[in-house]
Amino acid sequence: TIVLPFNDLEGVEKRLKNERVASIVIEPVLGAGGGIPAEREFLKGLREFCDENDILLIFDEVITGFRLAPGGGQEYYNVIPDITVFGKILGGGFPIGAFCGRRDIMERINNLIYERPHYSFHGGTFAANPMSMTAGLATLEILEDGTLINRLNTLGEKIREKLREIFEAKGVDVQVTGAGSLFQTHFTRETVKDARAAFNADRKKLVNYHLSLISNGVFFLPTHVGALSTAHSESDIEKLFSETENYVKRWGK
Repeated sequence: TIVLPFNDLEGVEKRLKNERVASIVIEPVLGAGGGIPAEREFLKGLREFCDENDILLIFDEVITGFRLAPGGGQEYYNVIPDITVFGKILGGGFPIGAFCGRRDIMERINNLIYERPHYSFHGGTFAANPMSMTAGLATLEILEDGTLINRLNTLGEKIREKLREIFEAKGVDVQVTGAGSLFQTHFTRETVKDARAAFNADRKKLVNYHLSLISNGVFFLPTHVGALSTAHSESDIEKLFSETENYVKRWGK
């Protein structure tokens, strides 16, 4: 396993020079890494690099799948991976995980077409659970036209802009990252374009901010990315803003 730099195509090319790798796995928007979106040109360049070097491009869309757009991060960025991994939202709240990809790749798990060593076994005790499949299908039908997703994305952009405004008005050094209905705050002056920059931000201030929100009725998993759902209303968003303003007034810089 080789850890590659995020949002740095030149760094990726340099790191993989003279290396032989089967695939590159990437989140279109880093989740635990800080809610940091990939730059469009970075993903497009990564797609071209993989094509030129016979490397599979794999998107981890557990968080971004059916959230950024009906077609997930790949529709949002207009970059198509060779394999995609899904979870969570695909089951409409029921346990589920899935992977999909190009036909010629997926056929490798079909033992009616290929034999070993060209065939790869795939199966599981709970594979294709009927209840999860039914819930997932219903969820996808609701999200298919993009209306709900577009509403959440609009609210997400509103949140990112307003949080920047609140902190900047009080002279607090904060970078607000995210895409679509995802958002995260980083207490730092440094532009946050990768997980390293997010890690270098003041985590203690972030924990205190999130704990302040929690104690006043706005739940956050401390230090983790914020994510909107269809259950959130405009009043919920205003509550986030008012409690953020209260936090800034109490703690300032």
